[in-house]
Amino acid sequence: MKKNISYLLLVISALFFHQAAQAGKGLIVTEQAMETSSLKIKVSKDLTGIVTGKICQSCELQVIKVTPSTQLYVADQKVSLKLASDQNGKAGVIFFNPETKTATRIKSY
Repeated sequence: MKKNISYLLLVISALFFHQAAQAGKGLIVTEQAMETSSLKIKVSKDLTGIVTGKICQSCELQVIKVTPSTQLYVADQKVSLKLASDQNGKAGVIFFNPETKTATRIKSY
């Protein structure tokens, strides 16, 4: 009986550790963030445009598309995308889809 319980515990432990090892596989990155000390946003009247930044100091400059569905936050308040150019030069974070290089939201501090 003791042998059966030990064997059962061994099997359960092995399954648990196998599942834990597999947990990180298959994750899909749907959004990436890019911090910047100086936002550079260009938006036209139709609310399309670009925002540029770097993911790291030594990384290449990224050009991210801005669309009418991009959300703009200033000091944690959602504001109209029409105010985007007013945020140029301010620190902020650009959240974007890494596949399409499209901004989902921009936070300005």
